[in-house]
Amino acid sequence: SGSCGENVNWTLDTETGLLEITGSGEMKDNPWSDYRNYIKKCTIESNVTSIRSGAFYDCSELTHINIPNSVTQIKSMTFYD
Repeated sequence: SGSCGENVNWTLDTETGLLEITGSGEMKDNPWSDYRNYIKKCTIESNVTSIRSGAFYDCSELTHINIPNSVTQIKSMTFYD
């Protein structure tokens, strides 16, 4: 868990595979990349406004993501590989 933007935070439950992104504003980093093989689901809180480039790069176990209407920008290669 930690920060992934100025006012955006993340937590990952490695038991369930749930990545939760909370807070408000722009996602600027994806510090969970070392844990990408654990991520199965992702929930993004409704005040997050963008998803950074490559945020879910190589998350081969990711099968479900909830993207709220507040996200107005999904940058390039977000779901690459």
